[in-house]
Amino acid sequence: MLGFSEDEIAYFIAFIRILSYSSFGMLQKYFGVKETIMVGLFFKIVQLAAFGIATSN
Repeated sequence: MLGFSEDEIAYFIAFIRILSYSSFGMLQKYFGVKETIMVGLFFKIVQLAAFGIATSN
């Protein structure tokens, strides 16, 4: 896939997963559970908006 081996893709996914859990834990400590969910939803909205803008004709 795009010139990467299956092992490289698996390592990348594992690395991103570890970063995701680490950042979620830090955000939860700093903001609290409810605010962490709100921050996550905000970034999801930004991601979807950027995707919509990038793929519009």
